[in-house]
Amino acid sequence: MGITESKFSVRDQVEKLLDNPYNCDLVLIFHSLVTNPTSLNDFFTLIPNKDIAALRDSHSFYALKIFVKSSLHTIMAISLQDPGHLSNTLTRKALQNSIRLLIRILPFLFTAKPSLHWFNELLLDAPVSSIVLSECLTELGARLPNLDSAPKYQFFGEQLAAALRTIAFLPHVTIAEDNQLNQRLWAPGIGLSTTSNSSSKELVNNRVEYLTLLCVLFSEVLYQPKEHCFSLLLFFFSTKNEKVFILDFLCSLTNTAFQKTSFISLKYFSGQQRELSVLSLRILILLLSYTPLRIDPSLLAKLQDNNVQVLEMQNYYVFYYEKLHRSTDLEFIVGGIEQHTTSSLKHTSWFRPLEREFCLGAQDNLYLFLILCTFHKRLLRHLSSSKHLHQLVLNLLYLIVKCSSEGGDKHVCKVVYLILRKLLLIPQLVSSLCKPAQNLQVPSMDSYIPGFQNNVGDYVISTTATLLKLKAEEYSSLFPILMSTLQHANGISLSTLDAVLDLLSTMLQPSSLFLSKNNAIKLIHLLSALQLYASNEGIKNNGLALAFAKIKNHLLPLLSLDKQEMEKKASQFLPQFYTESTADLTSLIHWYGGLFNDKFTVLISFIENSDSPNPINSVINSSAEACNQKTTENFELWNQSVHFWFIASYWGQILRTSSFQDGVLSPWYGTQPCLIQVKSQQQSSISFGNALTVDTLTSIMSLPFNNH
Repeated sequence: MGITESKFSVRDQVEKLLDNPYNCDLVLIFHSLVTNPTSLNDFFTLIPNKDIAALRDSHSFYALKIFVKSSLHTIMAISLQDPGHLSNTLTRKALQNSIRLLIRILPFLFTAKPSLHWFNELLLDAPVSSIVLSECLTELGARLPNLDSAPKYQFFGEQLAAALRTIAFLPHVTIAEDNQLNQRLWAPGIGLSTTSNSSSKELVNNRVEYLTLLCVLFSEVLYQPKEHCFSLLLFFFSTKNEKVFILDFLCSLTNTAFQKTSFISLKYFSGQQRELSVLSLRILILLLSYTPLRIDPSLLAKLQDNNVQVLEMQNYYVFYYEKLHRSTDLEFIVGGIEQHTTSSLKHTSWFRPLEREFCLGAQDNLYLFLILCTFHKRLLRHLSSSKHLHQLVLNLLYLIVKCSSEGGDKHVCKVVYLILRKLLLIPQLVSSLCKPAQNLQVPSMDSYIPGFQNNVGDYVISTTATLLKLKAEEYSSLFPILMSTLQHANGISLSTLDAVLDLLSTMLQPSSLFLSKNNAIKLIHLLSALQLYASNEGIKNNGLALAFAKIKNHLLPLLSLDKQEMEKKASQFLPQFYTESTADLTSLIHWYGGLFNDKFTVLISFIENSDSPNPINSVINSSAEACNQKTTENFELWNQSVHFWFIASYWGQILRTSSFQDGVLSPWYGTQPCLIQVKSQQQSSISFGNALTVDTLTSIMSLPFNNH
């Protein structure tokens, strides 16, 4: 079955192979595939997925075995070549096509248990002899160098892992030429060298295919049962202590993933450059999350039979990545993650199917950050002094809201939440968050605030509460997120309610930065939503009731306005915080009744229990009467009544065709409009009928008055 010089049709050979692989010259077909630039394209187009699956399931996948073993042997042989010989185009093409062949075939092997078992057995076989490797190169017109000093391996898997490490920095393939060790990085960034190896479109393509091959080879774990979640090749790849290679490879992956061009937007990358960035993130995740101790018992026994002390093994990629300590390196990593999250927030259509690749790249970035937060103590300590800290934390919070919105990824939401939880356990980082921040970019939430999924409210609320509790004036902009979440999210737990109430109570302490009248009104609105939720869910808890009462007492002095403040802010005091939500306004009336005096609580009870055909008018009349009693003694009551009258009037306009029965909002088709006349000290009068509007009510609040 030697190689002949005669020309033949690859199409005919492939069709014959599908009929009966035993009667085909498989070596001839393989040689044609890996050396002919067009043959591999034929292979991809001629053999659809179902045919490769058929080859896998029949004839003991004899043909695929030959292709896989021959491809691996070719890769090993070429990795041993003298760098000067790699300028040969035929040799590079054979390496490239062997990689492509493996990427095409291996996933089909991993999806079937017998073939996956065969691959693991292959990795535990004896290493390939130099004679076999020499034959591979002879067919390509090359030859092996002297292998007397070559390292000795116990397993085929060890030999393959060594070849894969070599290809990562192979001249004329993944790097331009055989530069010094500190100049072979794929991109500038972290690392000992301030310069990197030159790059070109061909090198980028080769790096993409190389990282894709690693993903495929290491992804056998995806096809195994959960209890056997182990990659044998990843074990051989990560437990070899080669410090120089590991540091160079980790730095190359990090620099490629976070290079400055990726900060603009992964969406607008050129195809291969974007794919290289995403693949670099994924390989980093695989290498840094791998634990050697998690191994299939049957494989463990075979390794121990060959004196491999698995229990003493460690993942050297984690070991050396944790050793990165230069502030410039750590700042590069933090800055890259921050820029990726900022870029993610700029795309409101992040989760549309057509942009799924971009979404996955951003998601990988978050997984990597979570892994680094788990083991990289130096990085976490550096975060407290990083200029990116405030923006990064703010981005993570907004990503939670974005992922929680309709169409978002709930799993990503949990990942971000876990990251924030880990960050907020660091005292130095918490102290840094309490310091003022500059130039924060607050993303717009207009496009994805509504429509939260069930049970994600806890993530948003508790995380927001934690951040607000840390203060920093810039975070006051997060109030709308917290309020909107409370109004739209379902499944908020009792513990979350306790956390939010504790937060609000803390914010009202004298030392708080939030002691302003505007924020006090925001708190009233927020607490009204909380109270409404608790009542709707039937939550009966004395602790909650006491917390509500405590916060009311804190709010009372904040809402006591003197005459000048009233004149200045009467027209802006309340309207900007209103919504069209009937339930919120109802709860808000409850709050004002409880805050000011019992008279208004009685009025609320009257509304809910009255048999009157239009109880709203009764409330407005009572409030209007109090508004006309402006004496020195009852100025505060007048002040409170004006605001209460304003709310009741607005509420009445919205609910002209509704009433309360047994405390539940139900339709009421009344015919009488909400109509009342209020006189000011200047005898000005305004009538309210069907045309009652917020603007008209605001003009009432702006009427001048005298205190006498």
